[in-house]
Amino acid sequence: ERDVAWDRQHVGLTVATRAELEQWIQKLKTHNVEYQLIDDERIYFADPDGLVLELEIAEHVTRNLRAPEILAQWGEANR
Repeated sequence: ERDVAWDRQHVGLTVATRAELEQWIQKLKTHNVEYQLIDDERIYFADPDGLVLELEIAEHVTRNLRAPEILAQWGEANR
């Protein structure tokens, strides 16, 4: 068993859905790859060379097209 520092620099990738993340977890378990689940939305694991990888569920954010206007108004009000 290797000692892996999960909090070191890593490569972060996203998956589209929770189901896809669950599929990755199952693959890791099948191949006896140690992983760490964080906040029930991302996993960290290391490749054979020790490179730490992160898989996270992609966050769907609704873009507010008025954001620049709202920020400008807030900036004016808080001068």
